[in-house]
Amino acid sequence: MLQIAAVYYYLCVVALQFVVPIIICLFFTFLYKTLGDFTWEGILKKTLEEECPVNELPKSLSSAISTDDIDKTIIQTTEEIQLTLGSLKQIFTTDVYRGILGLATWWSCFALFATSAMGMFYQSYFSNV
Repeated sequence: MLQIAAVYYYLCVVALQFVVPIIICLFFTFLYKTLGDFTWEGILKKTLEEECPVNELPKSLSSAISTDDIDKTIIQTTEEIQLTLGSLKQIFTTDVYRGILGLATWWSCFALFATSAMGMFYQSYFSNV
């Protein structure tokens, strides 16, 4: 009885070994497609203008700054946060994310192929021995 139950203990581990790499490859592929603004036909969509440019303040932030009831320290803090986020938007552009997701997609597909190939080689070698 205990030996039969031991099979089911490792069923989840074996399923994860085969299912999770495929899910990761699909996840990275769909993220790469979405971020790249590609259609299923491979045609690049028109790039849309940014809804909130870096130089403009959002309406909620500009209305909060225009009121006189706010301390100067809160205004300075919000301006510093906005400047920091604006700087990060200039560094991490969509081209950077496309490069990162392209590399992650390639490596996950390569790792899936390499481990599958090594498993088949291992199985065929030791089945003959």
